[in-house]
Amino acid sequence: MKFSIKLLLLLVIINLTIGASFSYYIYVKSRATLETEITNRLEDKTVSSMNKIDQMLFERYADIQVISNLPKMITRETTSQERTTILLTFRNIYKTYASLSYFDNNRTRIADTSGLSIGEKSTDNYIDEVLQGKVSAGSEVEISSSLNIPIIYFAAPVRDENEEIYGFVASRMPLSKMNDILISGHINRWSGDENNNNDNTNNDNTNNNDNDNDDNNEDDDNNNNNEEIDLIDKNGLILFSTHDRKGVLKDKIEIWEILTEKSKNVNQGNFITNINNEENIVTFAKEPGYLDFKGNDWMLITHIPTKIAFAPVYDMIYHLGLTLSVILFLFITLVIYISKKMLKPLEQLHNVTQEIGRGNFKVRANINTKDEFQELGDSFNRTIEQLEKIDEERKQIDSTKTRFLSITSHELRSPMTPMQAQLQMLQEGYLGNMNKKQKKAVDIVYRNTQRLDKIIVDFLEISRIEAARLKFNFIKVNLSDYIKQLVEEMKGFMPEKKIQIIANVSKLPYFEVDPDRVMQVLRNLLNNAIKFTPNKGKIEITARCENNFIFFSVKDSGVGIKQEQQSRIFEPFSQAEQSIYRQYGGTGLGLAICRGIVGSQGGKIWFESHEGKGTTFYFTIPLVPIREMKPIRVLFSNKENIEKLFHKLFIELLGPIGEKEFENLKKQGLVKENVFKYLDSITKLGVITRETNREFKNRIILFLKAEKKDGIR
Repeated sequence: MKFSIKLLLLLVIINLTIGASFSYYIYVKSRATLETEITNRLEDKTVSSMNKIDQMLFERYADIQVISNLPKMITRETTSQERTTILLTFRNIYKTYASLSYFDNNRTRIADTSGLSIGEKSTDNYIDEVLQGKVSAGSEVEISSSLNIPIIYFAAPVRDENEEIYGFVASRMPLSKMNDILISGHINRWSGDENNNNDNTNNDNTNNNDNDNDDNNEDDDNNNNNEEIDLIDKNGLILFSTHDRKGVLKDKIEIWEILTEKSKNVNQGNFITNINNEENIVTFAKEPGYLDFKGNDWMLITHIPTKIAFAPVYDMIYHLGLTLSVILFLFITLVIYISKKMLKPLEQLHNVTQEIGRGNFKVRANINTKDEFQELGDSFNRTIEQLEKIDEERKQIDSTKTRFLSITSHELRSPMTPMQAQLQMLQEGYLGNMNKKQKKAVDIVYRNTQRLDKIIVDFLEISRIEAARLKFNFIKVNLSDYIKQLVEEMKGFMPEKKIQIIANVSKLPYFEVDPDRVMQVLRNLLNNAIKFTPNKGKIEITARCENNFIFFSVKDSGVGIKQEQQSRIFEPFSQAEQSIYRQYGGTGLGLAICRGIVGSQGGKIWFESHEGKGTTFYFTIPLVPIREMKPIRVLFSNKENIEKLFHKLFIELLGPIGEKEFENLKKQGLVKENVFKYLDSITKLGVITRETNREFKNRIILFLKAEKKDGIR
């Protein structure tokens, strides 16, 4: 993973952590505060409404006493008609009462604003207290038989001049009159028009219509508001409800038990409970009384689903999340911009390093940040300049070496031809007869001259490879016949060993290639295979078309190549088995030339070998020839440099024991695969970390890229 991505992820994680922690803190604090504020506000509204109800009851409490103490009312001689007129006057002034009545001390109705039930006796329970001299204010609530709506009764005794009770005044107020209080303090649930009662005898019908309107309006309001209100007496009986009209004066409130527990020893409060399988917040307020009016121990309850009551909280969470997302987006954008700005110099240095790895020492880092990055870039450029000078010197040395090799080879070969001709003439006796001793000496000189000529020819080939002047004669052919011909030719090489050569040649296409160069590679590989294969052994040649290449392999059943020798097998003058080299001879340049020929055409050459089981060499030739060749270094390669690099890495990695470990690995062969396996093994043992493992592998890969031309796989 790139450092820029790591930095970006780190900054994003830090931002997310800080943002999430801060948001959570704000959320917890704000939610608690907001929920408390919403609950307190709802509780305050409930308390305020209860106080207003008490104030209204007090006003009716005072009204009924005023009426009962009017001069005309306390006079026994006042007629029923006069009393009715007085009551009608009050009813029309206050427009609160459904009706007002005057009863004698025998409970007989003497006067009534509606003119109904005159002469009838009342059996209401509150009358006993009134006839004993008490004032009744809402202590009696019942369903009116004539109006069919809940009615609150107010009553006060009527005393004559001698303070003797001889009757009482009673008023009936619809409980729905409390709707005005609910409008100002809570919500409009009941909007009946009982106030429009008139003085005629159709008053009952009017109020019945009002009751119907109450039902309809309740349905409408229930659809428009989710707060529910209940007024209950001291026993939990529902006196007024915005949602349970049928339970009024019949049922106890559903949450009576928990309400009793929560309201113990307190006059107001709130709690959360389930109502109709839905979580609700409940606020309550007990009736405190007002001035002389001590109240009736009523209680007002308001409840609303928490999901509605706390909707502002959820809205806050949404906006908080939205704000955090916007901030995060802006921060990530800023981080990306800053990281690109900050890491651009590092990226440029990385690109320059890659170019240097490809051998381009002309590249420079152009960093103008006026900070440490620019200083690093300048230092980097100075280092590249030194490397460029070293590279130029190396190229000059290589060029001089190649020219020297080419000139020397030509100059050496020039006298070789006449020398060989003269020696042949001596052998054939053209220059006179020789004795056996002389003839043997001439034969020895001639054989060594041939060997020297072969070395010179190989050196010429290598000089051409390194100078990119190797000649190819491309023609369109099928190589099958060439391979078969070569096999027949090589069967005559060391016939005394009786080695079986098998050719498995698939159907090959016609393509442009220099068949002589391909056969030169195959001949060298077959030559080595025959040398290193024991008597009556077997050699197998394979050729087939794979993708855009012709794939060749030469497999022998010989002695194999020792592990410690495998890394140098393509090096010039390298011989796997010195005893066989001494027996059969050879320049040690054959495999180096094979690598040069194959590499100059964009092919690859490699091998697999197991000691005592034989060796298989592979190489590929492209179907499309390469006409513009590049120089390939063959002689004086940097294998020694690679060995020094590995030695340095081991010492750096393992300290004093690195020397011994390096020598052990060197015996197995300092190939990349072996080194990587070793690094992985000590990583598993915990000797080095994974990061160290990756670091050293990258250093090896970068170095080997620069030494790619040396045949390293």
